[in-house]
Amino acid sequence: MTSRNTKYFVYILESSDGRYYTGYTTDLDRRFKEHQAGVGGKFTRSFGADKILHHEFYATQSEALKREAQLKGWTRAKKEALIRGMTEELRHKAIFRQSQRLLRQKSWPRIKKLNPS
Repeated sequence: MTSRNTKYFVYILESSDGRYYTGYTTDLDRRFKEHQAGVGGKFTRSFGADKILHHEFYATQSEALKREAQLKGWTRAKKEALIRGMTEELRHKAIFRQSQRLLRQKSWPRIKKLNPS
């Protein structure tokens, strides 16, 4: 059972060869040491763990798991923008991705034509 003061961390670490790994934990320092020792994760056992590039904390496990899943779905470029703190760049990437989805749709939303009086 976890205490009410437990914080859940979501993190992005860089492997020894420059790959990114996203995970979550309740103890960031302990988990990073485990990754460095090659314990508890197939990815870091295979590619190593060099440094933590970004982390966030959440009050509930549910919030952390949702954020972890979201970050795992992001492209490398989007993760790099997050790491650099480029929130405007992230917003533009999200808008671009939405427009690409609309372009792939077979039916476009109907737009009413305004008749000038």
